[in-house]
Amino acid sequence: MNVSPQRRREILDALRRGTVPSQGLDVLAVGLDRFAPAFDEDLDRVASGGGAFKAIRGEYGAGKTFLTRWLAERAKARGFAASEVQISETDTPPHRYQTIYRRLVEHLSTSSMRGGALRSVVDSWFFALEDDVLSAGDVAEDDTDELTRRTAELMERRLGHLTRAAPAFAAVLRAYHAATTQGDRATADGLLAWLGGQPHVAASVKRAAGVKTSRRTGRSRTTTGTPAASASMAARPKPSLTEGKAKADAAATSGGRSSSGTGPRTTGSRASSSALASQRAR
Repeated sequence: MNVSPQRRREILDALRRGTVPSQGLDVLAVGLDRFAPAFDEDLDRVASGGGAFKAIRGEYGAGKTFLTRWLAERAKARGFAASEVQISETDTPPHRYQTIYRRLVEHLSTSSMRGGALRSVVDSWFFALEDDVLSAGDVAEDDTDELTRRTAELMERRLGHLTRAAPAFAAVLRAYHAATTQGDRATADGLLAWLGGQPHVAASVKRAAGVKTSRRTGRSRTTTGTPAASASMAARPKPSLTEGKAKADAAATSGGRSSSGTGPRTTGSRASSSALASQRAR
């Protein structure tokens, strides 16, 4: 087996620290061949659109971390993206799902990127869409407008299930594609941060995708116009200044009684002051 000097250095440095190397585990793996068929079957299922779950149990130092990283390397060699998160009560508590998701995205890696591979994964998906459009043979590569339009149409078909399951996620992907096409890097970066679960995303960025986050639940939803509600609000007249003042005066004078049936009412405080003055005069 031919191992490059860089891989040798990384493996030896990790072993000196007493940690599992992040790469080159195939050089050290011994006795794991019996697990390969089961893992490869799961990877095949995931590649075809399915899913799989495995729980690995073992004593401290039995090799659980080594096995999972070996599996991640095996998956990335087949074109997958992989991520690893250490559950911690302080940093990533098990009940904070949003934090766990954010850490998973931050540690996302591919065969060419060790971390922070979200942009690479998303951009690769859009590049694949363009390749599929060009492979049809009815759109010229230099026809940018038509290529963009046909790519957007294909994107809508591919996002059909995601739009029904997670409409906000699909809306942000559309807005990200539009921002990158228009060269708006700031908006694209903000939308990518939202996809990664980052908590502090500018409101202007979320408005670009029509996404609104509930302060009470923290969940995101898409916002669309409702003509009926807008018309109802538009038809409702706003109170004028004089009407508001009249209502305020009426509320202030409701505590007293008028001296005659048609005369103006006096407040309770004024009535009590008048009675006290008359008693002193007597």
